[in-house]
Amino acid sequence: MPKTLTMRLDDTTYETFVRAAQAERRSLANLVETAALRHIQESHFVDDAEMAEILSRPGLVKRLKAGSRDARRRRGRFVPVPQVPGALEGCSIEVRDSGAKGCPPL
Repeated sequence: MPKTLTMRLDDTTYETFVRAAQAERRSLANLVETAALRHIQESHFVDDAEMAEILSRPGLVKRLKAGSRDARRRRGRFVPVPQVPGALEGCSIEVRDSGAKGCPPL
């Protein structure tokens, strides 16, 4: 069953959304829904090329598995990394008993 979402936007943002929806000849609700879904898919999921890159790096896969195992066991704590231009979005530093492990290099 569809759900209703109420949003509060300033006038400038609202007008930007309306113009974009009109340019694509669709409703404002459809524009917001598809843009939000696209953003989530692009930022939270890995595409085939990125997955191939990850799997081609055994050291990275090993660290990812260790981090997943530690998270499941609730070991360690996570400390947010300050936002730096060019840094990985949402990256954090995991602090374990053996020391800190940062985000994998690009």
